[in-house]
Amino acid sequence: MLAAPRAVHAIAATLVQVTNTAANPVLTQSTPSQASQLVELRVLVTNSSALFNPMALVAPIEDIPTYTVPANQALVVTSADLSPLGCTGTAEVGLTGLNQLKKWYAPYNGATTHFEYPSGFVLTAGSVPEVSVPNFANSSCTVYVEMHGYLTFN
Repeated sequence: MLAAPRAVHAIAATLVQVTNTAANPVLTQSTPSQASQLVELRVLVTNSSALFNPMALVAPIEDIPTYTVPANQALVVTSADLSPLGCTGTAEVGLTGLNQLKKWYAPYNGATTHFEYPSGFVLTAGSVPEVSVPNFANSSCTVYVEMHGYLTFN
């Protein structure tokens, strides 16, 4: 009875075995390197600054304003959260980079609306993500936008 599990294990190990040679190297990455590629951006849009608000990079000590996707890299956005407050109706939120990329709609109900993109959408190198909310009804309206993703090399 014990021979069968060992035989199955040996076959499975053979099927997933990877050889790391100079001619065919296996890509590896340390955990700190993986974590440093995670990106979180945010911006608070008010009625007085409704159009073209650059997103800030969320950093451990202080946010870095006007985030730009680094040269030779792309930002893959995997999710976005919108929190519209202070109005009634629906907030129309546009994200621009080098071109119009996304448009979201979320109710002004005080709740956060979550948008998820499992395969992600891409902002290319040099893009400066900006958020616009063109349909504010009055001066008490605000929309808090957060985006999450990761950097990848071109």
